[in-house]
Amino acid sequence: MSSLMASGYVHKMLDDKQDFRTFAMSCARAFGALITMRDEPADAPIPDEFKPDPYHMERNRRGTCHRGALRSDERKRAGRVR
Repeated sequence: MSSLMASGYVHKMLDDKQDFRTFAMSCARAFGALITMRDEPADAPIPDEFKPDPYHMERNRRGTCHRGALRSDERKRAGRVR
């Protein structure tokens, strides 16, 4: 065992003689570019393309519309106050 205080990911590379490519891909699956694959088996094939989830685009669109409505309402109220 290594004398370093390494995470589980680094420990596998140091003590189990895991190659860097496998190490990098396991890190990418755990907390990187492939985070959506973190719960899949380590030997699951990596897709050539990931389709974006429309959730955040829709929430952004809704927020922008809501912000515009609030600003319009503020302007109407500001006109009445004067």
